[in-house]
Amino acid sequence: MSHRVYRPPIAVAPRSRNRRNTRWGLIALAPLAFTGCVSYEPAPLDPAGILSGLRAVSLDAPRAPDKDSQQSSEQGGEASLAPPPFDPSDGLTMDEAAAVAVTLNPALRVSRAEAGVAESQLVEAGLLPDPTVGWDIADSDLEVLLPLLRPNERDAKVDEAQARVNEVQWAIHGDEWTLKRDVQLAFIDLLATVEQRLLNDQLQEVVTRTRDFFLRARGQGAATALQETTAAIQAAEVRLEGEGLVVQERRARQALNALLGLPPEAQYLLQTPINPFHERSEGLDDAGALTQQALEHRPDLQALLATYEQAEQRLHLAVAQQWPALTIGTSLELQLPFFSGFNGPAIQTATKEREQLGQAVEAAVHQLRAEVHDALAALELARRQVEYFENEIEPRLAESLNLVDEAFQARQVTAGEILIAQSQVLDARERLLASRIAHARALAVVTWVTGDKTPGGEP
Repeated sequence: MSHRVYRPPIAVAPRSRNRRNTRWGLIALAPLAFTGCVSYEPAPLDPAGILSGLRAVSLDAPRAPDKDSQQSSEQGGEASLAPPPFDPSDGLTMDEAAAVAVTLNPALRVSRAEAGVAESQLVEAGLLPDPTVGWDIADSDLEVLLPLLRPNERDAKVDEAQARVNEVQWAIHGDEWTLKRDVQLAFIDLLATVEQRLLNDQLQEVVTRTRDFFLRARGQGAATALQETTAAIQAAEVRLEGEGLVVQERRARQALNALLGLPPEAQYLLQTPINPFHERSEGLDDAGALTQQALEHRPDLQALLATYEQAEQRLHLAVAQQWPALTIGTSLELQLPFFSGFNGPAIQTATKEREQLGQAVEAAVHQLRAEVHDALAALELARRQVEYFENEIEPRLAESLNLVDEAFQARQVTAGEILIAQSQVLDARERLLASRIAHARALAVVTWVTGDKTPGGEP
């Protein structure tokens, strides 16, 4: 008698369905693997071509801000990224120079490009974990697993990435803020060199007349050879200084052109008030109020605070990652953080980093306060010197030369006394101009050190 083996029909049918389902599942998932894929495109750089493009930059056709620059403008509120139309033929004002610089300066485009990187990282931080598709070889089953985020994990990642975006935006604003200061100082230096050269031209006329006078006086026996030689040396020194000022003016213009993003040889007029070094600085004497103003408007401090916020969120993330990680799907997986000490070392590291950055913020506030007080002290010194020269010295300069001429005509002074008086007048004029230049620079530094208060200057 033969024995029949019982084979339930259900044992074969599900396996066939499994294979069919798996096959169609893989076919359906295969196109998804390539959805959104991009191909690599090389972008080689040619320094010679870059230099050729830089030579073409001019004030007549300022380059429009690129996409990253425009995006930085919209987010950072920097209205001067696209300078208002102006006619370069009537001269460049200090504000126009700053607008050109924040548009054309290549270094700023590097900073603005970083904003795009930070924004992309923000998008990445908000993404959910990708599911995992697996194949069980033994059972020929398709497995789909989805990692689950721990509580607060995604929020901490997003908040850290957002703080990074804020830091980059404040850093860009800080770079523009510093560039404006540098442009202002370079503009003042160029104006000062022009003023010094014009003053030197006047001095050359005076010392040349004096030299000729002593040459004639010696021929008539009214002056000594020493006096004639001294007058000739004085004339030669003023002329040599004038030649140096021509080169100094060219260097000052090249320095300003570099900040503006223009070629070194670019030429343009400077539009200035009647006396660019007469701007007053009254009211800038409350160090406490200006320090508080700097706390609110200094972009470098705000960038550092954004860095601290990133450390805050990294600690938040480390705390969130102390819990087990769960993955669910066709099966269930649980990652137990035993070997990592429930993320304790990472939490300790993040805590120490936050403490270190907190101390960095405290040090920055301390340095900020010192900078404000030092800038105000330098401004007060420059203001006192200007007031002294303008009130005590300047009114007597022209009068002094006139009195010397009248006294010499009346034979009340000697030729040597004329030479001494003239030297004193020339020295006083140079010191008066130097004091005005120092005051203008000190005022620019105070304006910078207290922060950028332009409308919309906050990210």
